[in-house]
Amino acid sequence: MVDSRPISMSDDVINRMEERMREKIERADMVNQLKDMKIPMLNIDCYRKISKKDKTCYYDRFKTHTASPFSRDYLDVWIHKNELDNYWKSVVTEIERMPEEETLILKSLFIYSGTMYRRMIEPLDIAEYYLSGREEYRTLGRSHHYVMLEKWFGNELIKSGGSDLSDLLTFDSCFWAEVEEAMIVLNLLKTQKLMRDKVLTRKLACFEEYVWEMIRKREVSSEIFLEKSSFMRWWKEYKEIKGRDGFDSSPSDFTEFMNTRKYESYGLLEDRTGDSLKSFVDEKDKGHKMLVVVLKIHLRNEKEKHKALLTISKIAGVISVSLNGYQRITVIGTMDPVVIVNKLRKYWRVIINSVATKEKIQQKKENSKELSEKQVETSDKGKDGKSVLSGDSGSGSIIATVTSKSIHTALNMSNPNDDWSSFCEFLGTHLPPLNLSDCRAEDVIDFLRIQQASGDVEALVGHLSATCEAYGIKLKENPFRSLAVARFLKEVTRESQCILVFWCNDSHDVDESRFMENISEELHKREVTPLMYNLSGREDLDTELLDRSSVGIVVLSNSHACSSESLDHLVAIMEHWKAQDFVYFKETHSDTGLEGREEAVQLQYLNPIQADRVHNWKAAMAEIASIYGHERTEGTQVMLAKEVVRNACIRLDLKKSKNVARILAFLNKSQPSDAEIVGLWGMAGIGKTSIAREIYGILAPQYDLCYFLEDFYLTCQKKGLRQMRDDFFSKVFGEISLSISACDIKPSFMRDWSHSKTILVVLDGVNYARDAEAVIGGFGWFSHGHRIILTSRRKQVLLQCKVKEPYEIQSLWEFESFRLCKQYLNGESEVISELMSCSSGIPLSLEVFGSSLSKEHINNMKEHLQWLRRNPPTKIQEAFQRSFSGLDENEKNIFLDLACFFRGENKDDVVQILDACGFFTYLGICELIDESLISLVDNRIEIPIPFQDIGRFIVNEEDKDPCERSRLWDSNDIADVLSKNSGTEAIEGIFMDACDLTCALSPTVFSNMHGLRLLKFYCSTSGNECKLNLPQGLDTLPDELRLLHWEYYPLKYLPKKFDPENLVEVNMPYSKMEKLWEGKKNLGKLKKIKLSHSRKLTDIMMLSEAMNLEQIDLEGCTSLVDVSTSIPLSGKVVSLNMKDCSSLRTLPAMVGLTSLKLLSLTDCSELEEIQDFAPNLKQLYLAGTLIRELPLSIENIGQLVTLDLENCRRLQHLPFGIRNSRSIVELKLSGCTSLKRIRAFQNLRP
Repeated sequence: MVDSRPISMSDDVINRMEERMREKIERADMVNQLKDMKIPMLNIDCYRKISKKDKTCYYDRFKTHTASPFSRDYLDVWIHKNELDNYWKSVVTEIERMPEEETLILKSLFIYSGTMYRRMIEPLDIAEYYLSGREEYRTLGRSHHYVMLEKWFGNELIKSGGSDLSDLLTFDSCFWAEVEEAMIVLNLLKTQKLMRDKVLTRKLACFEEYVWEMIRKREVSSEIFLEKSSFMRWWKEYKEIKGRDGFDSSPSDFTEFMNTRKYESYGLLEDRTGDSLKSFVDEKDKGHKMLVVVLKIHLRNEKEKHKALLTISKIAGVISVSLNGYQRITVIGTMDPVVIVNKLRKYWRVIINSVATKEKIQQKKENSKELSEKQVETSDKGKDGKSVLSGDSGSGSIIATVTSKSIHTALNMSNPNDDWSSFCEFLGTHLPPLNLSDCRAEDVIDFLRIQQASGDVEALVGHLSATCEAYGIKLKENPFRSLAVARFLKEVTRESQCILVFWCNDSHDVDESRFMENISEELHKREVTPLMYNLSGREDLDTELLDRSSVGIVVLSNSHACSSESLDHLVAIMEHWKAQDFVYFKETHSDTGLEGREEAVQLQYLNPIQADRVHNWKAAMAEIASIYGHERTEGTQVMLAKEVVRNACIRLDLKKSKNVARILAFLNKSQPSDAEIVGLWGMAGIGKTSIAREIYGILAPQYDLCYFLEDFYLTCQKKGLRQMRDDFFSKVFGEISLSISACDIKPSFMRDWSHSKTILVVLDGVNYARDAEAVIGGFGWFSHGHRIILTSRRKQVLLQCKVKEPYEIQSLWEFESFRLCKQYLNGESEVISELMSCSSGIPLSLEVFGSSLSKEHINNMKEHLQWLRRNPPTKIQEAFQRSFSGLDENEKNIFLDLACFFRGENKDDVVQILDACGFFTYLGICELIDESLISLVDNRIEIPIPFQDIGRFIVNEEDKDPCERSRLWDSNDIADVLSKNSGTEAIEGIFMDACDLTCALSPTVFSNMHGLRLLKFYCSTSGNECKLNLPQGLDTLPDELRLLHWEYYPLKYLPKKFDPENLVEVNMPYSKMEKLWEGKKNLGKLKKIKLSHSRKLTDIMMLSEAMNLEQIDLEGCTSLVDVSTSIPLSGKVVSLNMKDCSSLRTLPAMVGLTSLKLLSLTDCSELEEIQDFAPNLKQLYLAGTLIRELPLSIENIGQLVTLDLENCRRLQHLPFGIRNSRSIVELKLSGCTSLKRIRAFQNLRP
């Protein structure tokens, strides 16, 4: 093994320096990570406030969830709690290791956040502790880090500056442990009849005094008084036995406080203080500060985008809202971030990304602007005396809404590095930072032009150029060049990649000079232009070279130990590369050392300043010593130069291959004691084989024996498992396997024989775990020093192969796709944009489509791309077919339905419809996900567009004639079949976008489509109408229909001959129907009916027969008058929407609708009376009705959360008992002009 250390220091010296460096880095990281801990704290605070709305303390809620550990709420909180625990345990450990005099500064930094963490998180640990049946937490179960945090910060008064106690956290973080102990004592007294036991009664008396003291000092949270809290349960039981024989019956301050229910106003007492979470968000800010909150969210379309913005804008305290793309929302105002999250979580998955005060941001911006103006004054005049930068560089609207502010903030600063995160935030919506480390400026500009208006891009480029000129920075070829942007692009000149070679030679060593010439020559052979940099004789280090390089080679020799300037340069290089996360390695001489030179250097610099320099030199040397390197010996110059350059170019390529870089980092994380089995999985065409081959090429030189098998499954089919097993053992065991049959080699022999060797095995494309085990003889004989890498499309296969943590290979980001497209299509921005969209980030699709489009004979690229989508190339089909052919008939049919009809639809809705078709849909979807054919995003079906195209291609290949295919989605094909009345029983589904079609259909158009399961006529463009006409009516519809979706249905009713016994969903908005059917029909399977805006509809009597109906939507049915006998009283209806039914006057009795959660009667302007309400309603909307009073049954609705009575102008009073409702959170009474008196409600939002 070649010695990789450049300098022969003694091991103990290096170890001490390495340890010191590690400690220094860890302490810096520890402080920097403190900001990151705000996010999990805010998310747990969301959980706390949600619990409060349910009338329970978050301690008790977590205790309940801990008993059911697979709930989503528990897992979310548990993950955030674990993250916080790990951080604070490491903080406490580090502070304990430090000398006392060094801990004071760190302790002062952690005083607020450490106290907040202890008070909020320790109750969760207590909940888990007592749920496991243990006792005496404070003495036996408390974690050491909580003890130390309380010891250090326990006497500090961390309180909020608000005027109420609603956000207060209990000062004593062990309060709930005391409650649990008091409950245990109480149970002992009751169950064992020990009322006279003075020890136990005294314990309860002490607990009472303990609680009262905290209440008196306002050091306990108002949450303990919530109805369902453990403390209130204790109090109710304690009150029952208080005063019995053995107890002091005299009233105390505490019992008087509780018996008179003064605790109900505890959270509203004036002039009190408490430690609100807002002090954690910004520990120095007090009162209602203006906050800037950034949220991560996933919105799917413009409708959801509008809904999200509207929802936030209605929250109290919100001043402005803006949205970047569909993933990030920025909110400014005095609102509580938790309230925003609670609102949005009803519809979407939301995470708090960052919270800061606007004052702080503004102050920083003003300070930076002042300093920037000073710099401009000194540098804005050239030789001709003219101003380079006119006006305010931050003025003007560069990009709309938040992005313009982000650019302004990012560029108006004296040192761009100070606000690097702002610039990242701006480009982050379009350009993920990981994808710009090796990009060219022109690529970035072209990409931005595709994403947004060209004028905006030009303004951005000009703005950046002017700003950089103001800083006196040479722009050269890259208009994005600045100190901050260089970190983002790492590209200054025309070279797309640079290798920087540092060496120091002031002794004119001929061998060293020749070696450097060899390095340069090898780099030029590989068409890589090196930046050669000799450190000797230089006073200052050229940092521009460091900015321009992606890979560095450092050649060390004795000269480094002789020159203090060279050592200083070396320190600067290491610090810069470490901060930038560069790739670097070294080459050393075998005689390089500091045994004597280290002493000489130390004797030469004995003063404190020089001693610091020596310490930095040692640290840099120790850092370099830890890097794998090469040692040059006599006669190895040429071969070593080749090896060094080869490794450098591998690392240069890694900067382009992000997946490979991430996987290598993933592999290097673990240092297992046993064999390491690594699994890579991903969809077809994602690049698993290429990545596996590249990783094999990088890792192979490190192993004694290597084996790579490409396309494992196909090779199994060609050769057979026995032949493959023989080939494998022949490769690994050589001559031994020739004399012994592979099947006869025992695992113990294999383990003993290979124990002293390092082995690398890569099996690409494994479909079945048993085949992999059969070929390599199982996984049990591999041991330490052996690594097995498996690739598969199925994650489950890797888990069966004992892979602990399979790595998913992700599709390409937008910018990576853009750069790959540009290799084939240069300058065709519209085609590039369309190709990126239809390839879904799959490299194989991008390469195959791009290669086909780049051929010279292609005249119209857009048309050719559409043709390629309808007729996928053979390579893409072959990659897909291997996954598809392994599915059973149930799974194949489900996939084809999803690809043709249901991409982007809600999974639950799809399962409901396809289950009714006789499929095992849930199991099928799980299998499709495991095969990497589909995925779920926010519970919606997502299919890569190339897979959707191939699924549709498979259907089109069923027959050349559309009328003989099973599924139809193309509007032209459908129009042709319908207009010619040529439909057959082969057709199972029709989904038609009828926006731009005008077509007259025959009455018998569906008569021959006996197998039709799914029918959908819709308009994708708002404002257009579906113009499918039936001038002679419609005789029938297929009885096999499960889904009937027909927008703008033109007839008065559905066909009389149609038997809807199989219907699951009816969706017919804007229809001209007057009633559903004539005569009785079997609706036993119907679960959803949507007839919204059917303005002529007067009769829905048939719905009373639908005993399994769950959702009814009659919004805007303005002719409906009486539905008293039309709503099924089966108790399964969950949602009933009759908004804008302006003629409605009579409702049915709703007591029997026990499952009804939502009832909307908004703007039913003729409705004067409601008999009663369903008992389990959660949302009740009665705005704009003529009701004079609410039925008394509303007092019995224990789960009602929202009650909307806005503009009920005749409403005179509310039932007396409703004010005692503990569930109502939102009550709207604006416009109730006749309402005379409103009593106070307890839980309403402000």
